[in-house]
Amino acid sequence: MSQQFNKGIELHKIAADVRDGLRPVMQYIYFANGFAYATNANILIKAKLSEISTLSKESIANLDNVLLHYSLFEQILKFDSIKVENNHIICKIEGVLHEASFNLVKNGDYYTYPDAEQVVCDYKAKQNSTKNPCYDSKEMSLLLNTLRSCIETTIIDLEFKENYYTFIHVPNYETFGLLIQKFKG
Repeated sequence: MSQQFNKGIELHKIAADVRDGLRPVMQYIYFANGFAYATNANILIKAKLSEISTLSKESIANLDNVLLHYSLFEQILKFDSIKVENNHIICKIEGVLHEASFNLVKNGDYYTYPDAEQVVCDYKAKQNSTKNPCYDSKEMSLLLNTLRSCIETTIIDLEFKENYYTFIHVPNYETFGLLIQKFKG
């Protein structure tokens, strides 16, 4: 069986949205415990690998604690199949005798990814706020489009709470996104 990320997936667009140069680690997609995390500090996507790919359990395990630069992730999507081995990803195009191999970077080797799972836990534990949230329509659109492409669906639930986050998910999936709200006054 061919292994690959879903063709429409656009996690790289979230990571590529970090343009300030101060947080280069956020230009990476982080893989841990069967999930892929992408953030630009305003949006966080937590995508379950078994929902967004056809990767084997072995390949998913080999991605654990790996950082993959957004541009490399975007290139990998152009191949027909991939196989994740201990320290690299082998990419192939069907019917062509060409294959590419990319070395993997472990979290902590050069950069340490922010504790995205802690952000998720904080979301779940947050108390209601009395502040008035406002939403950046560009960020909301980017988040919605990215989630829709991850799962290849048109049905998305939005949960607007009066806390610091907006929870956006696809029914019956563990993949979801958080939009960190800005507040007026």
